Amino acid sequence: MRNSIKRSAIGLTMDSTELRAVEVAFAPHPYVVTAGSIALQPGLIRDGLITDLPAVSGLLSELLRTYGFSSAPFVIGAKNENMLLRLASLPRVPDDKLRTTVMLQAQQFIPVPVRELVLDYVFSGVTEQEGRAMADILLVGAKKAYVQSLIELVRSVGGTLANIDAAVLGLVRMAETQAYKPGEVYLVADIDHDGVNIVFLEENHIRLARAVMHEVPLQSNTVLTEEAQNRLATSLAENIRTSMLYYANLHPGEAPARILLTGVVPQLKEIARQAEEKLALEVSVPSVYQQVDGISQEELPAYALGISLALSAEQAPEPTVQLLPEEYKRNQTQNQKLLKLRKRLTAGAAVLLAVALGSFGVCLAGNAQIVAVRNERTALEGKAASMSEYRVLYQQKTDLLSRLVKAETADPKWMSAFHAIVNALPQDAWIESFTSSTTEDNVMKCELQCGGVNYDSVANTTAALQNCEVLSSAVCTSTTESEGGMTFTLSLTLTDPATR
Repeated sequence: MRNSIKRSAIGLTMDSTELRAVEVAFAPHPYVVTAGSIALQPGLIRDGLITDLPAVSGLLSELLRTYGFSSAPFVIGAKNENMLLRLASLPRVPDDKLRTTVMLQAQQFIPVPVRELVLDYVFSGVTEQEGRAMADILLVGAKKAYVQSLIELVRSVGGTLANIDAAVLGLVRMAETQAYKPGEVYLVADIDHDGVNIVFLEENHIRLARAVMHEVPLQSNTVLTEEAQNRLATSLAENIRTSMLYYANLHPGEAPARILLTGVVPQLKEIARQAEEKLALEVSVPSVYQQVDGISQEELPAYALGISLALSAEQAPEPTVQLLPEEYKRNQTQNQKLLKLRKRLTAGAAVLLAVALGSFGVCLAGNAQIVAVRNERTALEGKAASMSEYRVLYQQKTDLLSRLVKAETADPKWMSAFHAIVNALPQDAWIESFTSSTTEDNVMKCELQCGGVNYDSVANTTAALQNCEVLSSAVCTSTTESEGGMTFTLSLTLTDPATR
């Protein structure tokens, strides 16, 4: 991955047959930097959960490398049966007490224990019930195991997470770009390879949401035959018709005025035309994000949801949720503080360099300024003491690795590869131990047990080794937080020296 120079974010969506990503830069106006997808082998994602992290991580790394994505943060659209949405009405309280009230009363609206979920909500507005002001709330929850699998996937490729959002809210924000009449109800149906997500909206408020799975998952990037198109259109129409009947029971006298069809499948407009004939109701493919440059009109429908997710990292639009665990947010805050400290250290060093270059015409006006600079330097050196300790420990671990290599590696042709790995490591990470093996076709695999200062160390190390020319793959397979920092495991595959 290249360095991210301009502010941008990567919208990432996935289903059981495909990973799809789009990077959007924010200035001077939104534009698509790059976009691409990659197919998944059957079984790598099952019921929304990643079953083989190294394999999916390797494919995501390939996707990022092939299409030239930067190191911009990810926004992932969470969906499938590991997600939960519930509408709730709670007594209206002041804004500063609303979150506490929602979290305390959420359990009565949710059929699973709240402790098993990462939970957030969207405030939809105020209504009146029996003369009492009520706050309409959309509760959005994701199973913790599902959220953790997404976090581990991003960490394994050396990336960072800006947010895990609900994909259905990304659809709502897409629909907001369309002209609608106040009070009009309309339906958004989004087709992916696993099924169709159906959402009833009034303005930007969700009135009903449901997901229906395909009988057989669709294949990635497959042009549908005429028979397959008709079959998909028929299934879509039946699911929409059933959803409309259910909605009518909940809201008598109301019906959607139109249907917006989005999705990643090819020939979307033809499917919309066939569904419209079967439903006798307008079904259209909306022209969303026309103001976003850098992507063709043919590709736009397939990447519209990803664009919606990426834009949310900069614009913080409504509705949106934060489905990152509190401990992950705390670690992010700590890492940001460390980065600020590093910047201050760099700035302090630059000032001291300016003082040293006095003979070249650079000087400070007065002893008071010199004293201030010295005091600043002393304070910064004190804060950096622990970082220096980590560097010493890093050197000790490097020496240990060299001894282990000599003791455990019988074939000298691999020695240069190990030295290249050691040299590629950042200074905020070190190697505790390693094991290695050679396959029958002379491919050498290593498993490194590493230590680091924080989650940045994990990301920096993974990214550094993915760019190491002696390795064909580098995947972080596990991370553990400890009192002294982080411990993590890296699975490496070395290239044959003869082919380098």
